[in-house]
Amino acid sequence: MNEERNQNKKLENKIKTLTKELEDEKSKNKNLTSQLNHAKKTIKNLSDKLNSINLKNDNNKLQNIINMKNDEMNKLKSKLNDNTIENIQLGEEKLEISFMSCDQIINNFIVPCKDSDLFVRIEENLYDEYSEYKEKVTYFTVGGSIIKRFKTLKENNIKSGSIIMLNIIDE
Repeated sequence: MNEERNQNKKLENKIKTLTKELEDEKSKNKNLTSQLNHAKKTIKNLSDKLNSINLKNDNNKLQNIINMKNDEMNKLKSKLNDNTIENIQLGEEKLEISFMSCDQIINNFIVPCKDSDLFVRIEENLYDEYSEYKEKVTYFTVGGSIIKRFKTLKENNIKSGSIIMLNIIDE
């Protein structure tokens, strides 16, 4: 019976030891869970800050692109205003030229322009008004000479009052 008591005592001590170890492990587990939750909060906060920074960077990049496009648009507007008939520069001459077509659909279509305008820009105005010619193969003449589209009116020797003939090439 003494042996049983010793055995029981050993088992009780073992139980106490294991219970203490279990409590220590529970405490460690609770501490690690707390640290894990803290780490998760820190990661979330850092992630939110990073996203915020990325959004700000993206926002800044987009704002820079918008500013660049606005600058380009303002330059183009300025250039367009410089090229209008109202803005005659020193050495430029204001002209009025007239268009006729060989099929007589266009008859005396008058276009105000400057002698420094490229003929192709005047041609665009004509096609805006008479879009049916966009699909045709055409060339233009003045006084029997073929007009070079990418030269100015002055370079093509076109004067105010000139009649430009729209010629159609049959395909």
